[in-house]
Amino acid sequence: MTDHRKKMCPNTMCVLNKQEKLQKAENEFCPKCGEKLVFVCAKCHSQIEDLGPKHKVCELCSIESHEKIAELGQKAKNAVGKGVKWVGGIAVPIVLGAFKEQIAGAVKGGVEIAKDFVKDKITHKA
Repeated sequence: MTDHRKKMCPNTMCVLNKQEKLQKAENEFCPKCGEKLVFVCAKCHSQIEDLGPKHKVCELCSIESHEKIAELGQKAKNAVGKGVKWVGGIAVPIVLGAFKEQIAGAVKGGVEIAKDFVKDKITHKA
């Protein structure tokens, strides 16, 4: 498996650190100053532990992503009860009646797709 994590120079005096230039995971040392590179969060570039190729974001960014997924799910659940369906982030009025269960299933499926999309972006971003 290819390691898509990124590293950065921890030397605050180094030009690559100041520019937040990211390096590939296989690089061990900064090409400018020679300092040993450290793994960084794919979102905020703060230093993270080397816990393996799947560990790409810091704990704070991970929590924020999970909160966004939960918020999206709650919006979708609330929308079904109000006769609204979320389509691509836009609220679209719908007719409920006999189709309420099918609509709820479609919204739930959309939430699952959104969760998968966000998880994919978290694990493949860097």
